[in-house]
Amino acid sequence: MTFDIAIIGGGIAGASLGWALRQRRPDLRIAILEMEAHPGYHTTGRSAAFWVESYGGPAIVPLSQASRAFFDAPPPGFCDRPLLSPRAALYIAPPDDAAALPALAAEFDAGGVHYHRLDAAALAATPVGAMLHPDWCTAAIIEPDCFDIDVAALHAAYLRGGTVIAEAQVTALARTADGWAITTRAGDFTATTIVNAAGAWADAIAVLAG
Repeated sequence: MTFDIAIIGGGIAGASLGWALRQRRPDLRIAILEMEAHPGYHTTGRSAAFWVESYGGPAIVPLSQASRAFFDAPPPGFCDRPLLSPRAALYIAPPDDAAALPALAAEFDAGGVHYHRLDAAALAATPVGAMLHPDWCTAAIIEPDCFDIDVAALHAAYLRGGTVIAEAQVTALARTADGWAITTRAGDFTATTIVNAAGAWADAIAVLAG
């Protein structure tokens, strides 16, 4: 059980990395070592993933924008159903903070984010506006180009980038002349390179690796 790369953690980070590496180097032997019985049991499986262009402010918006093309049109054979479904984002502000929405609009303008302003009448006509207290129903910003991401489909497609070994909690890591010796509850493995994609357990893996 020798691999070129052993990715420790089968969540969205480890799975997507394995897939991306395989696209660049199809010859690589990649293992995805997952401590649970099924990958994505923790953070990935609980993710209410939402693609929103404005995420992170002007410094991050270009990265969000760049990812859109992949979600809209993944490579042929990547998955058998759309990854995105529309769900607009609505932003409202407290009645005592008149500067909040203009500040948000300025941030969107700086990042080139597509949005619309809603006045009180337009906001009241939305399903959300009908539920708001009148004091809050003064103005809003709507960001129409937002989407739910099908996390299960995305994760499952990414997992095809490596050999998934489940119930393989790493208990020891040791440097060798050729790379790493990896002791897990599913057996022993060797790899030239290891990747720490263990999420909340990343610190523990780092300690094991010295």
